[in-house]
Amino acid sequence: MQYRRHNQWVLGLVASVLTTVAAFTVAVDAVGLWGTPAIAGFNSYKVNQHRYEVTYKAAAYARRPTSAVFIGTSRVKYGLDPATYTRLTGREAYNMGVGGLAADAFPAVLAHVRRHRPDLEEVVLGLGHQEFLRPTAAARARVAEAARHLGWGWLPFADLARHTLTVTALSDAAATIKASRRAPDARVYAADGRDLSQPWIASLELSGTYRAYRYGARRYGQEPIGQIYDPGQLAWLRAMVEACRAGGVRLTVFVAPGHALEYEGAWGLPAWAELERVKRDLAAVTPYWDFSGYNAVTTEPLAARMRHYLDVTHYRPAAGDLVLQRMYGGPGVPPGFGRLVTAANVEASIAQLRAERAAWAARDPADLRLLGQLRQELGVR
Repeated sequence: MQYRRHNQWVLGLVASVLTTVAAFTVAVDAVGLWGTPAIAGFNSYKVNQHRYEVTYKAAAYARRPTSAVFIGTSRVKYGLDPATYTRLTGREAYNMGVGGLAADAFPAVLAHVRRHRPDLEEVVLGLGHQEFLRPTAAARARVAEAARHLGWGWLPFADLARHTLTVTALSDAAATIKASRRAPDARVYAADGRDLSQPWIASLELSGTYRAYRYGARRYGQEPIGQIYDPGQLAWLRAMVEACRAGGVRLTVFVAPGHALEYEGAWGLPAWAELERVKRDLAAVTPYWDFSGYNAVTTEPLAARMRHYLDVTHYRPAAGDLVLQRMYGGPGVPPGFGRLVTAANVEASIAQLRAERAAWAARDPADLRLLGQLRQELGVR
């Protein structure tokens, strides 16, 4: 009897502690799972939210499903503003862009969205070069994470417990309270999924642009072609096209306006042919808008702070707004920015890309001279 009372006392104590911890972490809601109201100075700045982006966005969309959704990686989450889309189309949208997510996970994102919004009207799918490269180990890990989080109607119990009853949950809650006191008006995400904090962006700008370009030039110039593009990677896109067609969902695909130097890293190398092959294979699966290459936006000179770019691959909302305005008939789009590519005109589109590159190179821009210096540094010919 005495042992039984002791065990009951211990169990009661444990239950009391767990209940207190759960009440505290749910009240702070450091990840944004529970939709707890944000109180300035208490839990408004969820400073560690980026670490659990898939988890947060899966929960946020489930609470407030919209009739349209943006799917993609960090280029989408930083560059596309749902408010601009709503102004142009009249439909509400949520930005489901997730940094570092491999394209293999995009069908799982779509399935999650349709589970919570069966009458979904449109998916806007933003693609960059990375979506057609062989995924890195880190990217494949994000695919597994996304499948685990998005394959459920809500979230697995283990994930709920992790963000509620663990030392990590308490640490995230404490960091949230500390950050909220320091910056009570700051937020990581807007209600529509836009990334507001961008904590790493200050380190990019000009020096980060050079680093990103060096990475691209090294990858295009020194890795075997088989490591650059795998046609089998488009299976995920075919799955999305079929799912949207079967569900009566409009699918709008676009290739992002990466800076011209992103393309220039492949010029004159076998990788250029691979990039052209990507465009042909993509057109064989679905029509798409192509904003890449050498146009009035993508040839913006590198500078300490650029109007349209964070680095050579991440574009700002100023460029993203032009993308949306071009696709949905808005004003103010520069001539030559964006063209609709189909299986019937893809060869003409590629020929136009080559002509635009030749015209840009003929102007001998400073960025082209930078290219020569970087190629010498990297030993890329």
